[in-house]
Formats: sequence, structure tokens, C-alpha cells
Amino acid sequence: MVRESLGGRLGSAPFMRAQHLRFEAAVRKALPAAFDREFRRGARASVDEAMAYVLDDAAGAPGLTQRESQVAELVAGGLTNKDIAARLTIAQRTAENHVERILDKLGFTSRTQLAVWTYEQRDEPAGS
Repeated sequence: MVRESLGGRLGSAPFMRAQHLRFEAAVRKALPAAFDREFRRGARASVDEAMAYVLDDAAGAPGLTQRESQVAELVAGGLTNKDIAARLTIAQRTAENHVERILDKLGFTSRTQLAVWTYEQRDEPAGS
């Protein structure tokens, strides 16, 4: 979606092409399954979803961005994706994507596991 709205790939700009190809090859080699999965996810993202992802700060709970930490707290509070979207003023699909990404990052399969983990993080001393 984003790619179509921009009229092509960002790495196709002449001044970026060679560097883009080097970086892409290195990541594909190091993380082939993750690269393909995340490439497909990015290709499906709307402009709003892509911007939400890009603008996330990396200052959240261990392994999560600040936005992902916010979403994890809201999941732990029992909010649905619809409620999370309303609270954060984002699209419901964006909230769903955040929850999916958090579960993937942490290796969880349920919101309940995420809620328990979130509560445990509150009890951890800083820097642990």
C-alpha cells in the first residue's frame, strides 16, 4: 500500500540504490525468514500504519518500543483492539498490528501471556 502510494520502492532512487541493495542482501542472508515476513507485513501496511511504526520510540519495556509498551499496558488492562485504537487515536487495524507485533517479538501466542508479562515487568527493578 505504501509503496504504491509513493510510486515505487524507496531504495529505487538512484542515489540510494547501491547502498540499499547491499543492506538488503546482508539482512536477507542473516535473517531470511524474518526478512520475508517483515517485508510482506510492510508491503501490506497502510501509510498510517507505516508512519505509526516509523515514529515509535525505542524506549519502552525490554524489547518493545514505547508505543508497543503503551499497547501492552492497555492489553494488560483488558482493553480490546477497538478500545486501544480509540484510546490512542489510531486505526483499529493499527492497534491489531501492534498487538500482533508484540506477541511475535515476545514469542507469545495469547493476550493473557502478554498481560502476565506486562505485570511482571512492572515489578522488575530498572536495568534488570
